[in-house]
Amino acid sequence: MRGAGLRPRAARFCAAVGRRWRAGLLAGLGIGLGLGSGCAVPVQSVCPSCARLVIGERPPVAPGTRTVFLLVPGLLGYGWEWNGAQVALAQLPQAATIVYEWDPWTSIRAGGAQLAASTQYLLRRLPRSVSRVVVVGHSAAGLLAVAATSTLRPPPGVAVEVMAIGAPLAGNYFNLLGGEDNFSTPIPLALAGKLNHWPEPAPGVELKIWPTGASDPVMKPRFGHDPADPRVLPRASIVQKLPPSLDHNVALATVARQLVAALRGEPAAGAPLADLAAAGGSALAPPKTRATSAEAAPPASGAAPAATGATGATGGAATLGASGARTEAATPAKLAARAGAVVRAAPATPGEAVASSAVGAAGGEPAAAQN
Repeated sequence: MRGAGLRPRAARFCAAVGRRWRAGLLAGLGIGLGLGSGCAVPVQSVCPSCARLVIGERPPVAPGTRTVFLLVPGLLGYGWEWNGAQVALAQLPQAATIVYEWDPWTSIRAGGAQLAASTQYLLRRLPRSVSRVVVVGHSAAGLLAVAATSTLRPPPGVAVEVMAIGAPLAGNYFNLLGGEDNFSTPIPLALAGKLNHWPEPAPGVELKIWPTGASDPVMKPRFGHDPADPRVLPRASIVQKLPPSLDHNVALATVARQLVAALRGEPAAGAPLADLAAAGGSALAPPKTRATSAEAAPPASGAAPAATGATGATGGAATLGASGARTEAATPAKLAARAGAVVRAAPATPGEAVASSAVGAAGGEPAAAQN
């Protein structure tokens, strides 16, 4: 009788596993078919004035520039999620922002090598004024960014920082039969399995990991597997915690504001949460921790969070500067025109499309909202 009672339970378990397996397989096939039919959004189609890094062309970095941001969009290409980040990065004086595009059907190994070669191409052709290069990889592009760190060779006097934001570095494990460490297969297929190890960054390269929480569909645990498992990370990487409810795409702007505040040397007093919420961001992140082979250590008690000191998509909010004086921030339209960024409203809900427009250095070309 006891065995008979277990059989229905086993049947229900197998049925549930089968449903999840089929859903994961269909999701993977949908992504694959979409990318195969050109679903990835080229940056020029939504932001014609955005500067791009192309091997064979001189990098668009003017003399006098001190900081260069290299943006690497995720699997589906350049979308609205970069708007807030572009506006935030434009607030750093003497900075240039460049976008790197990649083939979504590349493998982690090949894509990482190509990103490393392109970044090295950039490093060799920078004006002497440049002292820092920051590579920002979002979502699946974070895998390429981490893979590239081991072969980068920063020139003397140039600090290189690589950031992976909302990247499922342990794999999504959509499929129980997805395998492990498929670094040489196309990324959409590699993400269906597990990834267990990453190379250490080269000397002179700082690697920071910004994992989003389990509420993010990209980072949702499946079959007991955590896409943000810190045990797979390089030991030299720095894990920076984000609020657990932070949206996958909004995380970009949140991190960009903190990055700019840090580079500007602003105090750790942070902007009011109301300002951050109006800007489409969230609460400030706790202090950074080093990745280890065990679970990531919790933030040190009493440590102050980094400040943002910046306004976001709504613009014009007063913020606290380095001296503690109340200053009026520039409007996003002016900042975006300086950065050549796409300015479009982020969806009010994950599935809501909002009309948008592209604002370039020469001013106002319309663009379709794509992601």
